[in-house]
Amino acid sequence: MVILAKIISYVFHPLFIPTYIFFFLMQQVPYEFAGITAWQLKMRLFGLFWLTAFFPAFAVFLLWRLKFH
Repeated sequence: MVILAKIISYVFHPLFIPTYIFFFLMQQVPYEFAGITAWQLKMRLFGLFWLTAFFPAFAVFLLWRLKFH
């Protein structure tokens, strides 16, 4: 049960919510993205993940490892 709780905590971490919402919108309302190619959509999804999940997590990681107080 503890392992399942940890998996759910990682999957639904707030850092990932904007990416999940954008992916959900891409699937549910594709006509809103009609002028965008599939490659551009993938790049926008990656860019969103990069800016809303990776950079903040990496910044916190660096602060922790460099013992910034």
